[in-house]
Amino acid sequence: MEKVKEYAFSTLLDISYEEAVSRVIEALKEEGFGVLTEIDVKSTLKKKLNVDFRKYVILGACNPPYAHRTLQADLDVGLLLPCNVIIYETDDKKAYVSALNPVSALAVVKNEELKTIALEVSEKLKRVLERIAASRRVGTYKIDPAIQSLIMGLSSSDDTVRVHSRESLVRTGNRAVPQLIEALKHPQHWVRWEAAKALGEIGDPKAAPALTEALEDDEFDVRWLAAIGLIGTNIKGLKPLLQALIKKGDSTLLREGAHHVIHDLAKGALRKYLLPLKVALEDIEPAVQVPQAASNALDMLEKNKKV
Repeated sequence: MEKVKEYAFSTLLDISYEEAVSRVIEALKEEGFGVLTEIDVKSTLKKKLNVDFRKYVILGACNPPYAHRTLQADLDVGLLLPCNVIIYETDDKKAYVSALNPVSALAVVKNEELKTIALEVSEKLKRVLERIAASRRVGTYKIDPAIQSLIMGLSSSDDTVRVHSRESLVRTGNRAVPQLIEALKHPQHWVRWEAAKALGEIGDPKAAPALTEALEDDEFDVRWLAAIGLIGTNIKGLKPLLQALIKKGDSTLLREGAHHVIHDLAKGALRKYLLPLKVALEDIEPAVQVPQAASNALDMLEKNKKV
């Protein structure tokens, strides 16, 4: 996220204009904003002036609690509402996103309460831009709009919509994995839950590193589903888990999730490789024993060409 003008926060995305619009609207929702107005500048100029213009939209974003506080402080400040966010297509087919800086917009109003509100809203809009800016740095895969639509469905407040979206993603299979991996980082708990469950049901080993990270999620049920997903990948998902234990054996959450995985996998053909690690995870001082035990297990598996 770049602050390129005093009155705006902006970022340039290496994605299509259409995808950027979708991502911005979703990121606004995550910060409590609804889109009250949507002005299609290209369409309007063509209709009114018969001129061709680049793809360009102005979104009127509103966070109801903050709007209410703002209007209570000064009824006339409605002239400066809602918070506008613009998205347009650049000459090289990228997407430029910019959000109005509320602090600058409300600077003309000499009111300390409004200044406080503006700072709070500003932080929310910064997070919106930071979230979508971070998303441009994720991997090199191409976003599938159909899959992304289903991913967005995971954030629905309607249980039926969420379940339908998850089941559709599972049926999509491995193609949905990269975007589901991103959903594992979503700020909403239930989106991460749905993503972890879907990845577990798909069973693609490529999700193992992300599922390993999810073993340290703030929510127990997400961690549990991540462990179930790793068990489902069997030996193919072991290497990222062992590498994580070598580096972060002092993480209580990681060890707890890893114990569930190792305990299950050590029951079968992998027992001779994993039993010492299982014992270390159950040791009175696991933080000391686990990294070396994980390293030994990984060495043995690699030596025998198991991973």
